[in-house]
Amino acid sequence: MKTIYQVFVIAVISMILSCNSSNKDSVKQAQEQNLNSAIDEEISRFMTEAADARMMDIEEGKLAATKATTPELKQYGEWMVADHTKMLRELRMLAASKNIILPNTLSNKKADGLEDLKGQQGQDFDEKFIEMMKIDHKRDVNDFEDATDFKDKDIQKFAETYLPIVESHLEKIKQLEENKRVSSN
Repeated sequence: MKTIYQVFVIAVISMILSCNSSNKDSVKQAQEQNLNSAIDEEISRFMTEAADARMMDIEEGKLAATKATTPELKQYGEWMVADHTKMLRELRMLAASKNIILPNTLSNKKADGLEDLKGQQGQDFDEKFIEMMKIDHKRDVNDFEDATDFKDKDIQKFAETYLPIVESHLEKIKQLEENKRVSSN
C-alpha cells in the first residue's frame, strides 16, 4: 500500500511539473538548456531569438499574404515567408552543427503579438502589420550586426550573409508605408 501511495505522489508531482513547464516560454527554455551545455550565452541568445523572430516573420507573412488590403503588402508577406523559411532552415542546420537547442514554437511574447495581429482587419491589419515589421526588422538588423562580430566564424558568416536580407526587408516595409501614406492623401 505504501508503494502505491509513493507512485501516486510521484505521478502527481510529475504532472504538476510538466504543466508548469508547458507554460514556460520556449525561447527561455532553449536558452536555459544551452547554458547548461556550456554554450556561449551571447550566441545562445542570438540563435534562439533569431529562430523565434524567423518563426514569427513566417507567420506574419502568411497572414499578410491573405489579409493585407493591397497587392504590394500581400506580395511582401509572400516574400517574408520565402526568405525567412530559408533563413530558419539554415539557422536550424547551423544550430545542430553547434549543438545549440532552438525553440520549436514562438515565445509567449511573439505568440501574443501574433494573436493581436490575427484579430485585425482591413486598414487596421495593414497598419499593425507595417508597424510590427518595422519594429521587428530594426531589432533584427541590430542583432545581426552584433553577431557579425562574434568569435564563432560560422555564426558570424550566417549573420553577414543574412544581414543584407533583413535590411532589405526593413527598407521595403518603410517604402510600402510611405507609398500607403501617399496614396491615402
